[in-house]
Amino acid sequence: MKQVWGFLKTKGFYIALGTGLLAFAGLMAMYDYKGNKESAMQNEQAIDLNQPVQSGDMDESFDQALQEDDVVANSGNDAVVTSKEAEEENSDLDNEVAGNSDAWKEDEVSDKTVEDDETVETAGVPVQSEANELSGYDGTQVLAWPIVGIIVMPYSMDQTIYFSTLDCYRCNPGMMIAGNEGDAVYAIYDGTVCEIKDSKEFGKTVTIDLGNGYMATYGQMQNVSVSEGDTIAKAQQIGEVGPVSSYYEKEGSHLYFAMTKDDEPVNPIVYMQ
Repeated sequence: MKQVWGFLKTKGFYIALGTGLLAFAGLMAMYDYKGNKESAMQNEQAIDLNQPVQSGDMDESFDQALQEDDVVANSGNDAVVTSKEAEEENSDLDNEVAGNSDAWKEDEVSDKTVEDDETVETAGVPVQSEANELSGYDGTQVLAWPIVGIIVMPYSMDQTIYFSTLDCYRCNPGMMIAGNEGDAVYAIYDGTVCEIKDSKEFGKTVTIDLGNGYMATYGQMQNVSVSEGDTIAKAQQIGEVGPVSSYYEKEGSHLYFAMTKDDEPVNPIVYMQ
């Protein structure tokens, strides 16, 4: 202990102590300098919210933001244009494909038309269709009256009726329509004249084929204006009412008219009403 106390009183102790104090002071100075420098850098980077912003800085920031927006907008427009161009290209491609398809269809229709024409015509002569072959009266069309007049003797195949001139009861396969001698007689429907003859009972008679098994016979006629084989039209005049045969003198002047279907008598009134 005495040795330590004795050392403290020596000159060497004070030199060591002074050196240590200087070293300590130097360290503290260096620490303060470093701390002040960092604090100063932080203060420079910090922004005071209460301090007004300089107009130059604001304009520079605003211009930069506008430039960034323009870049984004232009990028979006480019994308839209690119998408629209792609749609137009796809539309053009679809139209081209559709055009080729339509052209193919037209070619197909044209080929089919040629085939149909070849079927319809042979050596330039049209082939008569099945519908034309079956044309004619079919029992549904309303027939014209051959003359205008009252019925003197009606059609009657279900029961007999009395004939004054013959003085008997018998069936009547036709009907007698009153008319004056010389009155015009007309075709009841389109047809072909198949027979013209003279009959003791019905005088001059004209028979016309109406088609589909229907035949019309006109009796008690004169001045017939058609010939066998002629094609006639409905309401065309075919002759006149002639003198009555000796079979029906008491019945008076009249036109005898009868119809058959497949050679069986039918009531003409049914087709004229």
